[in-house]
Amino acid sequence: MRRLLVLVALAPMLLADTCGDQNACNQPPPGVGAIVTDVQAAADPCAGQPVEHVVAWFTRQGTQYPLRCGRRDPRGYGYLHIRYDEGGHGDPVNDAAFRTEVANTLEHGMERLASGGTWRYTVKYNEAKAICNNAQYFRVVVARSPNLPDGHPAGIITALFYANQPDQYP
Repeated sequence: MRRLLVLVALAPMLLADTCGDQNACNQPPPGVGAIVTDVQAAADPCAGQPVEHVVAWFTRQGTQYPLRCGRRDPRGYGYLHIRYDEGGHGDPVNDAAFRTEVANTLEHGMERLASGGTWRYTVKYNEAKAICNNAQYFRVVVARSPNLPDGHPAGIITALFYANQPDQYP
């Protein structure tokens, strides 16, 4: 019993040491985060809103891109797709850690043209952060053009964790 108490007391220090100075373990793995954000989410910001409704803005090199309500799969995109569809997604409105991953990846990720006006941004985690996130990569896909009637592009299509290197990388 005494050994268990010592281990429990040392756990925060062991995790901090494993994850380095930036404490890559400041967020749970994607599967766990989804459970937590179900409890945290007071209301769906897209309830009763059209698919074009903007729920958040993210920036890449000074240009703002909207996160619109969008729709769920099939052919999902936007908040409803990122929040509710399976596959390494999270909640970029109610989960600050997931929102930070989206913002960091959009600002600092490796940029590649996906097709037409759609671009993908990918971050490869260092070993410590990969262990803490239970994923090796994070990706954000953005439709930068054409603009919708409100004068802004469709914006963020998806954002998700990848356990392994994506088929199309970067």
